[in-house]
Amino acid sequence: MDIDYQTLRALVDGSELEDWTELKFEGLTILVAYDDENSGQPAEYHHFDSHYEIYLWASISPIFRKPIVLHEVAELTLSEKYQRNGMSSEEAQLQAHNRARELDEIYAREIFDNPTFDKYLEMRKELVDRFRGD
Repeated sequence: MDIDYQTLRALVDGSELEDWTELKFEGLTILVAYDDENSGQPAEYHHFDSHYEIYLWASISPIFRKPIVLHEVAELTLSEKYQRNGMSSEEAQLQAHNRARELDEIYAREIFDNPTFDKYLEMRKELVDRFRGD
């Protein structure tokens, strides 16, 4: 069970990702917003009754936002699918995160030249390390 990567890519490619941008993917409504570094993870999503909200730290370079948004949309979509098919919430989150990580790397590789792709991976690692306190 997976998602339609090409449709997701086209959605992200065609989005400006301004604050409170609305995305629709596989029947889900997703709002993208920016927040300061004192709240939550560098990128995270929350589920509400009628929609999801993705929050990104505003300090994340605009050039790197699209792969991160692609990751979050893939993760929340897959997690929901996995749970509907009987997977526990914890296992669904883990599996969805791992697949989303693969997809954001594929996307970043497709849209960036080699030096920018390397910077993206470095930035992603730095954000994770900083959030975890490593």
